[in-house]
Amino acid sequence: MSPKRKRTTMWVIFAQPQQFGGANNLFMARDGTKTESRKQAAKFYTAGAVQEFAKEKNITLDGAMTYIGQMDFSNFDLHDE
Repeated sequence: MSPKRKRTTMWVIFAQPQQFGGANNLFMARDGTKTESRKQAAKFYTAGAVQEFAKEKNITLDGAMTYIGQMDFSNFDLHDE
């Protein structure tokens, strides 16, 4: 029996319309580019930190194409490669 994997809920910026969500999400990475990688997604503990990051990177959060939301990440997704 394998141990249960811990999941952590983090704030991210989704970079595609909400209706296209699911397993193939697009996220904003720390460098301000889009990525499909959950591991490379810019992750934050608070919504305010996401908004500050978006402001610094000139990312427009329009609520349709780019928007903030919460997502569960595994320990693997949270650690650097």
